[in-house]
Amino acid sequence: MLTAGRLADADQWLCNCLALIDQQQWIAFRPWPVAVLSESRLRRDVPPAGLRPALEQAFALSCQVQDPCWEAAIARTLALTYAIEDELAKSMDWLREARKRSARDTDVYAALQVSILANQTEISSRHGPIDAADAYAREWVSLAARTHMDAHVERAAAFIRR
Repeated sequence: MLTAGRLADADQWLCNCLALIDQQQWIAFRPWPVAVLSESRLRRDVPPAGLRPALEQAFALSCQVQDPCWEAAIARTLALTYAIEDELAKSMDWLREARKRSARDTDVYAALQVSILANQTEISSRHGPIDAADAYAREWVSLAARTHMDAHVERAAAFIRR
């Protein structure tokens, strides 16, 4: 729903998911929907600073349960909150953290890695030397192609052509 731009539906579904997590006391499952719900709310122009406390709590929880995918998802969403406020150095720090955490296991979640590379490309093009953005874009297109994520291949290739 989030990818399709159906943000209201995504928000409702994720709120239901969090309610079920609370009802069943499955606290270890909380970080993922918090990350996705926060990203949806960012797209709906909710002020980023108001989202960070829940994200920081979810990040701590994901670290406690030692789930590299959830750690990376939360770190990526935290990066997006800073990027929206043009705190690009903080955003890039969180993206580096997200990438490091998502790659620490042998069972890497490729879709999350591709999204992190996309964000690193886009944010570094605003923040730093274009060489860094170009390097991220080349990694992005390569991973997206290997994992058959065609929409990302097109976006990354378009960035490289610029």
